[in-house]
Amino acid sequence: MIVLLFCCACGNAGSQTISTPIVESLKPPSRYLFVEYWTDVAAITLKKESCDNFAYIDGPGYSYEAKTLRSVFHVEFTESVSILGCGKQLNHPVGTGIFSNLYPISDFPYTPDWADFCQTLTIDNIDTSGIISAKVNDKTVSLAIGQEWTDSITDRSDPSCEKVTTYRLTNFGFIDANQIIMPEK
Repeated sequence: MIVLLFCCACGNAGSQTISTPIVESLKPPSRYLFVEYWTDVAAITLKKESCDNFAYIDGPGYSYEAKTLRSVFHVEFTESVSILGCGKQLNHPVGTGIFSNLYPISDFPYTPDWADFCQTLTIDNIDTSGIISAKVNDKTVSLAIGQEWTDSITDRSDPSCEKVTTYRLTNFGFIDANQIIMPEK
């Protein structure tokens, strides 16, 4: 079993810690656990059309729908224990666009070091039944297959543009390797 994680945004689901490690003998996988982590940023403007520092991002690296995961880039799974996909969406009046990508990980705990909005997630463990144990913004999250956790934080540092960041962690369950579509190496 290889675990597929996607980084996007979250909330607080409890404080259970799972300590069963992923067993190396389960590789190479024919199924992957698909977990998505997403950060969504929006705002309420009180006196202007858009917030200061309006930003554009562009770079959706994957999509998931109808039990099919499509990656824009080739991702090598052979050395990984799991795959992390991390994404962020900016909404008007803060900005516009989506950035997301998939990354293999081989050890737990794992905190991404490649995107600041992904660094709010630490994956502590994923057990063989698909239960994920993680921390999002220092909140402990444990999700079984089919569960979702969300949390929203409001930044009121600019009274004319209150930014709301929503974090979501979703455990979609297992998908077969043939449900993952990506370019050849």
